[in-house]
Amino acid sequence: MNNPIFKINARGEWYYNNSIISRKSLVKLFSSVLTRYKDGSFHLKTPVEDVLIEIEDVPFIIINLRIKYENCQIVYFETNVGDIIKLGQNNPLWMEKNNRNNELLPYVLVKEGIAAKISRAVYYDLIELVIEKNVNGNSRNIIESDNCIFDVDIAKDRKNFIR
Repeated sequence: MNNPIFKINARGEWYYNNSIISRKSLVKLFSSVLTRYKDGSFHLKTPVEDVLIEIEDVPFIIINLRIKYENCQIVYFETNVGDIIKLGQNNPLWMEKNNRNNELLPYVLVKEGIAAKISRAVYYDLIELVIEKNVNGNSRNIIESDNCIFDVDIAKDRKNFIR
């Protein structure tokens, strides 16, 4: 990248000209215009500006989860900018293999082309929801939400969820 002036590190911290943006309201404003282009690059896009932004992993971190029961279990996630996401068909969960230690890391689709990594604290809460279920003749560890099942045993490629 051509030295973007905006950057989001792997912990979801936003930077402008290598200085952290500490005002949450400003980060939330910028996040509302965050777009991912078909070439995989991220931009802050408004009607009058289009600024390239470097992202180390994914732009958002899941910091909280809530469970509701409305005819079925529904898991809601909260991002580090306060957005609420319902885990389900439009916002799936998947596991990716960490290249450093081969452990599985959970991610969720926030909106088209943009994902969030689930924080370690939320991951521990999420694991409490895992149940063992027979899926296509195989015993799998899954999480159910909004009548969808999400396998937490198998690493999947991010490209299957982000196009």
